[in-house]
Amino acid sequence: MEFGEPTVPATAPNQNRFNHKEPSTDFYVHQITMRFIVVLVLLCLAGCSSKPVELRGLKLVTVTVQDDGNPLEGILVLLTPKEVQFLRGCNGVTDSKGKAIIRTSVRQRSGVGAAPGEYKVLLQQTFAMPDDFEAKGTTSSPQEQEILQAKRKAWIDKHRTVPEIFEQNATTPIELTVDESNGGQLVVDVAKYKTTGP
Repeated sequence: MEFGEPTVPATAPNQNRFNHKEPSTDFYVHQITMRFIVVLVLLCLAGCSSKPVELRGLKLVTVTVQDDGNPLEGILVLLTPKEVQFLRGCNGVTDSKGKAIIRTSVRQRSGVGAAPGEYKVLLQQTFAMPDDFEAKGTTSSPQEQEILQAKRKAWIDKHRTVPEIFEQNATTPIELTVDESNGGQLVVDVAKYKTTGP
């Protein structure tokens, strides 16, 4: 060996001390899969809970719907804020006494009552249509569909208890103030808003 020539050991000093191997592809796949599962679990715990979080600051609100003093059952009552700052669902369905207890829902949060403020009140009536008015397949001509729609409207108008003006935010005559201290109570007699024929 000539002077000054570096010596290269046949075996690296640490080679026998650590038996190092490159991770296999299966190892990386396993790690990625486990991380994905952890993320899914965290997301479900954060936002996928089936139990809504209770809203705070709501005041008890009841709306009673009558027709000439007689309670109306199954009427959907909707409250829409007059000054909409964010989307919220305030609604309830009347019971056998015509009374609806309003609940508020915002995403995964809900609670009994409504936030203090000014609201418009909408009333929507549901109808169980006779089987004769259901479309038979998709082969009906446009003329047949038009006749069917006319029959449905005539049947609904005949059996309607709640006037149509209550179904739209722009036409409903009813408003409700939910007070900070007392909440809100309202009795609506739809008979007062029915138009009589000529």
